[in-house]
Amino acid sequence: DHQKSIQVEETVRVERQAMKRIQLETELDQTRSSLAKAQAGLEVSRLQLQEKEMRRKDTTKRLEIVQQELESLKSEESDSPVRSSAADAKALLQQKQSKLTEQELQV
Repeated sequence: DHQKSIQVEETVRVERQAMKRIQLETELDQTRSSLAKAQAGLEVSRLQLQEKEMRRKDTTKRLEIVQQELESLKSEESDSPVRSSAADAKALLQQKQSKLTEQELQV
């Protein structure tokens, strides 16, 4: 009877270990799944940030071009007798520059 009792205890212990192993494997699978989702989300965020940075650089480059055009017009304006046309062009370039700055802020 004692031998049978020991055998039952051993069986119960083995079954508990098996159940615990199954529980731990399930938790591990859930953790792996959560990690994979988090990594995918991180990659998406990284790509979005990269895209925004590229747009920011492009906007900055366009802004520099507009500023150079504006400087060119300023120097032409001081030499030109046709001040109204130069002033109109200057105002137009300033509008473009404002728009580019606004776009850059939205990025």
